[in-house]
Amino acid sequence: MIALDYLFWVYLEWVLPRDEIEPAPKFPYKKFKKMCQRADKEDELESNVDSL
Repeated sequence: MIALDYLFWVYLEWVLPRDEIEPAPKFPYKKFKKMCQRADKEDELESNVDSL
């Protein structure tokens, strides 16, 4: 019964979306990209040290 209720709720959300949709917060994409690149470089260095 709970599964049917959930499926009905999902269906209603799809057919009749809410009027008020909250905007997504601004994400610091450039800072995140730099962080990922730095982590990739560190992983690469560690793998090179481990192979010695």
